[in-house]
Amino acid sequence: MKLMLEILGAVAGITGAILMLIDPTVFAGISFSVWLVSSVALAVLAVLIKMYWLLALQLTFSVINGLGTIKFLL
Repeated sequence: MKLMLEILGAVAGITGAILMLIDPTVFAGISFSVWLVSSVALAVLAVLIKMYWLLALQLTFSVINGLGTIKFLL
């Protein structure tokens, strides 16, 4: 479970960054959506491994990524 969350968080984070690099005007909404998946996965992982400052960071990123998703996709 922990390994799967770690992999999902890393792959989604990298994917979002690559999409944003390719063309932010086209892929911003998708990038924020993929980053949201990454942030949530890493937040769950942080709870499981009891790293609460990492949890605080990932929850902050989740809010930002959620707002970015709303801004660019709706």
